[in-house]
Amino acid sequence: MTHDIQIDLKVCFALVVLEIPNPYIPKPKGQTLDDILGNAKKRAMPSQAIQSLEQNVWLIPLHTDILFLSHLLAEASNANIPLHILFLHERPDWIKQPPAAPNIGEKSTT
Repeated sequence: MTHDIQIDLKVCFALVVLEIPNPYIPKPKGQTLDDILGNAKKRAMPSQAIQSLEQNVWLIPLHTDILFLSHLLAEASNANIPLHILFLHERPDWIKQPPAAPNIGEKSTT
């Protein structure tokens, strides 16, 4: 199966979500979430610029880590685990709820 993917050349980031396999359905060796990530890391060492949001969600800068993204996609495809990619033109401005508490010794701005 081939995929025709057209990417705007101005995109700078990929928000990647790897579906977590059902824990009640045994996966063959080499097809767990840890295996997929480990194999992709062996093939292309990811940079420190990748932001891990959860164990299965990453914000990947394409200017440094497009090779890692391609290996992650290949590993997920080989294991038949869906991978979702949202291409972004710039780093997202996250809103954190509830807001982080001020550090000890800092005055609150509220």
